[in-house]
Amino acid sequence: MMTVLAAAQDPNVSNAAFEGTLESGAFVVGMIVVLAIMLGIFCLLNWLIVDAAKAAAPEQRTMKPGLFWLMLIPLFNIFWAFKAMPAVSDSLKATLDAKGQAGGDAGRFVGLLFAWIAVVHVLVIIVTGQPPFGEGKSGTDPAVLISALLTLVNLVLIIVYTVMVRRARKMIISAG
Repeated sequence: MMTVLAAAQDPNVSNAAFEGTLESGAFVVGMIVVLAIMLGIFCLLNWLIVDAAKAAAPEQRTMKPGLFWLMLIPLFNIFWAFKAMPAVSDSLKATLDAKGQAGGDAGRFVGLLFAWIAVVHVLVIIVTGQPPFGEGKSGTDPAVLISALLTLVNLVLIIVYTVMVRRARKMIISAG
């Protein structure tokens, strides 16, 4: 920020250099805003899933509901999705089964699909040699397009998973 202010006050600094500094600063601010919104969405989804997991009978739980919050840890969440998502679904399904309710798989398949697509997404990033949307990547670059598609698919899957576990929670509550 001090560099921008110094450049703005220095008459020897060209306008082009100053505009580049402003553009990169705007990009950074934009990325921070986007990341904050994404974090907020994922916190909300995690809270909804943890709340649903709490509806499972304690004796039917395969994992403490609060451990699902570990999904917010970058990179670790790729491994943790294979453990946490099926555990929440299995706990809800076991509770529904114990109450004589048919609840399907309570999102287990969708949760595992989410986990596998996350792995594929990481492999795409590794194979292409750099994170998508990085320097020198255009919007038509196949790695960017594949990464964007996988991101959208996983966003849809986590929303579908959340809806499925919330539906299972509602069935458990209504069964008493």
